[in-house]
Amino acid sequence: YAKYGVPIEFSKEALEEAEQLPTEVSEDELKGRVDLRTKNIVTIDCDNTKDRDDAIYAERLSNGNFKLFVSISDVSHYVKRGSKLFEEALNRRTSHYVNNTCNPMFPHKLSNGICSLNEGVDRLTKTCEMEITPLGEVVDYKIYKSVINSRKAMKYSEANRVLSGEHVRGYEEYKDQLILLKEICDALETDRINRNAIDFGINDIELEKDEFGKPKAFVSKGEGYFERVVENCMLVTGTTVAEHYSWLPFIYRVLEAPSDASIKEVIKILRLSGFNIPKCNNVDERMINSILEKVKNSEQAKIFRTILLQSMKRAKYDINNIGHFALQLLIYAQFTSPIRRVTDFIIHTLIDEIETMDYSEEGIKKLEKELGEIAANASKTERIAQMIEDEALAMAMAEYMENHIGEEFNAMITKIYQGGMIVQTDDMITGKVAFENMVDDYYFYVPESHAIIGKHTRKKYRLGENVSVIAKDACKQTRTINFQIGKEKCLQKNKITRK
Repeated sequence: YAKYGVPIEFSKEALEEAEQLPTEVSEDELKGRVDLRTKNIVTIDCDNTKDRDDAIYAERLSNGNFKLFVSISDVSHYVKRGSKLFEEALNRRTSHYVNNTCNPMFPHKLSNGICSLNEGVDRLTKTCEMEITPLGEVVDYKIYKSVINSRKAMKYSEANRVLSGEHVRGYEEYKDQLILLKEICDALETDRINRNAIDFGINDIELEKDEFGKPKAFVSKGEGYFERVVENCMLVTGTTVAEHYSWLPFIYRVLEAPSDASIKEVIKILRLSGFNIPKCNNVDERMINSILEKVKNSEQAKIFRTILLQSMKRAKYDINNIGHFALQLLIYAQFTSPIRRVTDFIIHTLIDEIETMDYSEEGIKKLEKELGEIAANASKTERIAQMIEDEALAMAMAEYMENHIGEEFNAMITKIYQGGMIVQTDDMITGKVAFENMVDDYYFYVPESHAIIGKHTRKKYRLGENVSVIAKDACKQTRTINFQIGKEKCLQKNKITRK
């Protein structure tokens, strides 16, 4: 965190403000709110989640449609403009989740307490109530302040087990609700397919620690069905909220279309790897989806999806709405995580301030300038947060590999570059194989072929190939892991001395 100037400690004033906040909802706070406490509203999150800012509930309507309630923690009710907590949020801009730890945007008194939609307690929320057709179209909606009482803090892993037909203790009375939420997700998936939304299907790598807090294993954070359910519910909420408040100065989540050149370079790599990609003149969402379809069943699917994703421009926050290319949405905003994203929190604040807002030309310009700065800073911080996560994961991998020097691993080539190649082992460990550690020949990089070729043996290494590698060295401090090619690929007796 220190490297990137990310604050860890909260100011004394902010902590004092947090201590003054209530620990439970009072009767006076319920005035003017829709009471949803009689509904079987639940939260569904990761197994170790403590800051629960979204809750969902569904009903089946007599006309064949669904009614979906998405209730979001009303953080802006407690954190007002001008307060030290407000300033902290603008300064921090996001919560950081690094190797199963959290550096929160708000003190735990809020993020895990009065603002977290914990099980069995009243909580203040903003609710987006939507009527959705079996084809995933929102035909009616309401947005209002509300109060809920979450009936159960569910886990993705357990909800997925219920859906697969298992009996999970404590979920018996919610089985029908989970099945209904799945049906709504299926409807929203239909809408995503119909609008040609792009799904790269990239899963993050998750660290597992042993009982001493040391790295034990690295696993792909797979996506079960209820991860998708919640994602789709949040997406449709963000779209609905953005459309409803589009007349206001606002912060949108946007993504430009990629350049033709970047996608055509990926197509070239895929063709060199043996994929039959037809010639294309114009790159659009249909072309990208057809490429994803081509590679999805290959052993190297994850690598090629990642390369394709990296060829895209970055999503960002902006006050100018240009739509979201990957989602194929004309308008979209992030509204559902006000505990951990400043953009969502500011949108909640804007909604609260509608009646008192200065609508003069000068007032609107001032607000647009403020929101523009918040959006730009949030986009920058999002990139920093990703770099911190990547470096922390690399450090944990290097720490793990320090105890496995000399061991041999099966791996796949995930990147080829001027000085060698990057590989990922079957255990999800990423490291590099530099040319000096490929000692059976003098290798060089051939950009036009996207390959590494041996000068004497003409042996080729290409993206997506499987190789055997030996851990040569690793350093936690520098976050580096160096491999050399395994014995069957690189015989020491054929070593060539470089001059």
